[in-house]
Formats: sequence, structure tokens, C-alpha cells
Amino acid sequence: MPEHYACWREVAGKSLDELTAQMKRKEGEKEEKEKRKEREKDQRRKEGRKGKMRKKKEGKGKKEGREREERKEGRGK
Repeated sequence: MPEHYACWREVAGKSLDELTAQMKRKEGEKEEKEKRKEREKDQRRKEGRKGKMRKKKEGKGKKEGREREERKEGRGK
């Protein structure tokens, strides 16, 4: 066994059961990390939608307010 390779040093002296358990743990951590990323991405998407809706509503309110002011000015003349 060439021990100058890092992977060989990691494996040396361990049983097959230990190695398989270690691999499964690493795979589980990877999957959990991916799931967490997906959840965060979905959360950001949802927050973005809410922000857009607020902006749209605010914009409409401002336009309606301007139109009302213009109408009021027109009546007074």
C-alpha cells in the first residue's frame, strides 16, 4: 500500500464496516446540504414575490392619489 497518498492514509487500518459507515455519513451530509440550499432558495423566491406585490400595490396607490389630486384641481378652476 503506497502510504504517501492521502486516501491510503485515511483508509489504512480501518475495517470495511467503518469505511462504509463513514461514506454513508458523508453522503447524508451532502444530501442535507443540498436540501438546505433548496429550502433557502425557495424561501428567497417567496420573499421576492411578496416584495414585488408590495411594490405593485404601492405604485397603484400613488397613481390613484395623483389622479385624485388632479381631479380636485380641475374642479376648483
